[in-house]
This record gives sequence, structure tokens and C-alpha cells, in this order.
Amino acid sequence: MEQQLTPAQEEALQVQLEEIDRLNKIIEDLLFLSRAEAGAITLELRSQAPAEFLRTFEPDARVLVEHAGLRCVCTHEGEGEVPFDGKWIRQVLLNLVTNSLAASAPGG
Repeated sequence: MEQQLTPAQEEALQVQLEEIDRLNKIIEDLLFLSRAEAGAITLELRSQAPAEFLRTFEPDARVLVEHAGLRCVCTHEGEGEVPFDGKWIRQVLLNLVTNSLAASAPGG
């Protein structure tokens, strides 16, 4: 016999799933920091133009921000290249955007 959840139970389950997801992200971040401190993370530094990197990053940030009902503007000034690992910088920036959205008041 299949039982249906009440709306209150569904909401409680959704809250628990969101909390589990949040805790998983915290655990992943702590594991990453632990690996970084142990020197177990290898960076693939490559000389590249930040402007080009930001051009490819902006659509991802825009999707996250616009989903929250806000607007994303990405600007860059200057020229040149710097050595960095685009994969890790992208992850750091996406984490910053996500954390900022979570910590901001609606419309903030």
C-alpha cells in the first residue's frame, strides 16, 4: 500500500534534503581545503588573458544570478596575461557567487 505525504511532510522533507545538500557542500569544501593544505592539489597554471576567462565565465554567473531574480554585470579593464588554473578559479568564483546569493536578502 502506497502512502502519500501530506503537504507539511513534503515541505519538511524538502527542507531536510536542502540541509543535506548544504552539509555535503561544506564537507566537499573542507576536503578541498585539507587537500590543498597537504599539497595534494595540483594546479595547472597556464598563462591566459583574464578578459577571455571572464567572457566564458560570465554566462554561468548570469544564470545563477538571474535565477535569483537579480542582474549580473561583469566588467574587466586592462590587458595582458597571467598564469592561473581556470578550472579552480571558475570553481572559486562560482562558490563566491552562490554564497553571496545565499547570504543576500531578497533583491539584495
